[in-house]
Parts: sequence; C-alpha cells; structure tokens
Amino acid sequence: MKYLVYINIITLLFTVEAKLYGHYVINWYVAEEPPISYTRNDSIVGYGIDIIKRIQAKLPEYKHDIVMAGNYARLTNEVMYRPLSIGVGLFKTEKRKRFMSFTNLPLFYFYNIQVATKKSTFNALGKPDHISLKKILNDKRRIGISKGRTYSKNIRNIFKENKNSNIYKGSQGNVSESLLSMLVQDRLEYILLYPEETEYISKKVDLREDIITIPIEETEDISFSWLAVHKDKAGKLLVRKINSILEEIQDESYPNYYLKWISKNNHKSYREKFRKFRTDFDDRFLEKEQKTDEEDPLN
Repeated sequence: MKYLVYINIITLLFTVEAKLYGHYVINWYVAEEPPISYTRNDSIVGYGIDIIKRIQAKLPEYKHDIVMAGNYARLTNEVMYRPLSIGVGLFKTEKRKRFMSFTNLPLFYFYNIQVATKKSTFNALGKPDHISLKKILNDKRRIGISKGRTYSKNIRNIFKENKNSNIYKGSQGNVSESLLSMLVQDRLEYILLYPEETEYISKKVDLREDIITIPIEETEDISFSWLAVHKDKAGKLLVRKINSILEEIQDESYPNYYLKWISKNNHKSYREKFRKFRTDFDDRFLEKEQKTDEEDPLN
C-alpha cells in the first residue's frame, strides 16, 4: 500500500513538472547507441534523432526535450514512471506493456548481427546474399566475437556445437574497434557485428579498407524496435497521434535513414523487406485502439 502511495506521489510530481509555461513537455529518452543516437560535441545526434525530430515537427502542440538516458535500463525506468515520456527504440516485453503504450508500427527496422569481412574476401566468396556461420566454424576459419555481447539463441547454439573452432573472443575496451582492426590486419577473416555498427566505427577510425557485412544464413534477417509512451490517459492519446505520424512518414523514402549506415550489398534486400512488412501490415499487427472520440485530457 505504501509503495502505491509513493508511486502516485511521484507520478503527480512528474505530471506537474511535465507542464511548463502552459505547454506540455514530452521527454524523449534515448540510449547511447551510435549511429542511432549518441553524444557528439555536447549534442545528441544520430539517424534516430533525425527521425524523432521529424515526428516532433508534427506535434507542435507540445514542447519537446531529447534526453540521453545512457543505457536502456535507465531509459525504461524513466518511461515507466514519468508522465508524457517516450522511450526510443525499445523491444516489447510483457513487463513493459504494463507501464507503456507501444506504437503500432516499429520506429526502427534493422538487420540483426551479421558477418563482417573485407571486400576482397566477399568478392572471393562470389558476393553471397547470405553466409553460413556453421560453415565458417566447421572450416576452422578465423572469426572474432565479443565476449561481453549477448548473441541470439541460434548463434549461441551454433557456437556450442563448434567449441573447437578457431574463435577469438575479444574482451578489452572498445572491443568492436579492436575486432575491426584485427580484421583489416588479416589477423581475423571474419567478425560478428551489426551492419550499422560496422559502418559507424569504420568512419570513426577512418578505415581505408572496405568492410562488407553479410546476413547470417541460420538467423532471422530483420528485427524491430518501437517507440513506447508512458501509459496513462494522456499517453494513450499521444501514442495515437504518433501512430498516425508513423503511418504518414514511413513511405518508400523511410529506409534511407538506415541505408546510409549499411554496406551497399544489403540495400536491395533491406528495401524489399521493409516494403513487404509495410504491405503486410494489417489488423493482425494492430493493437486495439482507444475510442477516437475520447476527450483530449490536455485541453
């Protein structure tokens, strides 16, 4: 009981704070995850920020603040308890659904972990659309992974089945940069990274070697993450407005935000997958909408 009273008091304080000089303020919480959102020269930038600002421009009735939460744990906690707050790029979980209203359409459509290699290796392989992780391990090719990263269940199972393979596990700071450096120096033939992560680091450290990422044959290609709004009456109204905006802006040009950050061999496939998802998006994907004639709680 005391816990519920405490939560209600905190919620009331945050609600008062959310209204500033007659305008309701939306706090958009982002994680430090380049190139989606990251801090550069005391500013928060990234292709995800570009999308957020486009959405904000269509919500002029609110004031907007973009807040760097640092990590997704803090981001989630802020949105759970702070009215008129939005978490950017969250996966749906049952716990989060109890406290947050998720948008119908995802905000981000992104490739899962891929195999990164030098362009010369990619060409020698015949420029494949996909590559088998099992074959790489069975052939004892030199592959680098991050010891501290949690990989998908499929990838973990493949590693378990091939414990004696030629696997290098990096654990030092800036492990992704280190793995890329070892790849360029021919100390590794392959590494596992996200495509956009590979491109970002390559530009950051000014790699002169072209690096290509290839989808893994044994895993799903595409994943999604959503905008999640604090769940209360005002939040439900806000998420409906954002749903309409996402429907409007996710046209044929929407993939361009992401395409700038992946190697060109993935461009055609990504466009096709995005187009198919948008075409197939129907009532099976939609959560039950609130009544459209509900009174606006902010007026």
